[in-house]
Amino acid sequence: MGAGKGGYAQDEQLGRWRAYVAWEASNGQRLDPAALAARVILAHEQVRAAGVYVNTQNVEQHLALIAS
Repeated sequence: MGAGKGGYAQDEQLGRWRAYVAWEASNGQRLDPAALAARVILAHEQVRAAGVYVNTQNVEQHLALIAS
């Protein structure tokens, strides 16, 4: 089965989720802070809804970067 409990495919999907959240947090769309915060929160919620554990500290770090 390979790496992790779900094998390599699950690890690859996790990498894609992380890349998605990082892209949203990078503000590639140049959104205002309120809209950006909403999109970052939504991204984290979508990852969580997919059954992936989301460290709430990561969410707080992303939001702190937006606020600064």
